[in-house]
Amino acid sequence: METPLPYFPYLYARQAELRALDITAGRFGTPQQIWPILEPVVQPDKLRRTLTRLTTAGLGAYVIVNPALDKLSNAAAQTHWAATIHPQIAASAHLRPAFKEWPGTTVAEIQAFATAHGADPVAVVLATGKLNPTALAAALAGANVTVFATSANAHALATSIGPSIQVINNFNAQARNSDYNGAEWLANNHLGATASSVGFSDYTILPGEYSSGGGPVGAAAIHITFKETDDSFWVEHFVSDETDRNIGTFQTKLLEAVAHLNAQIAATPGRFTATPTIATYLTYLAGTSPTNPSGNKSLQISHHLHMVADYMGLP
Repeated sequence: METPLPYFPYLYARQAELRALDITAGRFGTPQQIWPILEPVVQPDKLRRTLTRLTTAGLGAYVIVNPALDKLSNAAAQTHWAATIHPQIAASAHLRPAFKEWPGTTVAEIQAFATAHGADPVAVVLATGKLNPTALAAALAGANVTVFATSANAHALATSIGPSIQVINNFNAQARNSDYNGAEWLANNHLGATASSVGFSDYTILPGEYSSGGGPVGAAAIHITFKETDDSFWVEHFVSDETDRNIGTFQTKLLEAVAHLNAQIAATPGRFTATPTIATYLTYLAGTSPTNPSGNKSLQISHHLHMVADYMGLP
């Protein structure tokens, strides 16, 4: 196998995602090969603590400095967030600022961001693909910038001006947990280097389209990624038997989903990377109290990160 490209998991800095980073940071590599990209959607208390833990360990992340989704969609919230996080980013040699293109973002704004950081490593996240490629190339000329693209149009624009990384959205999200079933292909963008790629990126086991979620759960679902024999990534879904939101609890439903996971482990030994996530799930069958929905999400993300680290050969 060729030396794997660096990996850039794209996350929204919510509690479950930050907990997964805390769990898996020890597998980011030396030198660092797994670099989270964080587009925060909530106020920064928990993010600040996670960033401190990462930088104390000599690890870094890309942090979008102009977030504007969900709880950060208004000017007052953005001002508070920036006042808390911008100084932390500026004070760290490990944290890398990233600027996201929103509808209406101009090339001049992107150039001002890149210029402000001189030779320091930064990122630009392109979303719309509507900017002028010649002007954008000129704006980023000489900057130490990694370009990420979150849509096919943005990726076409990015590759027209130089090497870039597409944040792949291949997770087949369903409207209801009860609609998930079996195993399906997830990704192969991690395989091999190309002239237009300097790494690979995805949303782990999260949908690429941001949603705040919430509300009562009808079924509990577990999404476990694994590497097939051709090195492509797949995901298998394990769903509780009970799907009525008015019957049972999340914990009883999660136990049912874990039982299906355990049966698959017995049927296909070696399919799933032996991670702390798998071990934790199996303790529930031995009587440990099952986690809540946020904890369940954290376990799935951390399993994916461990699985990718294992594929990359990181200790």
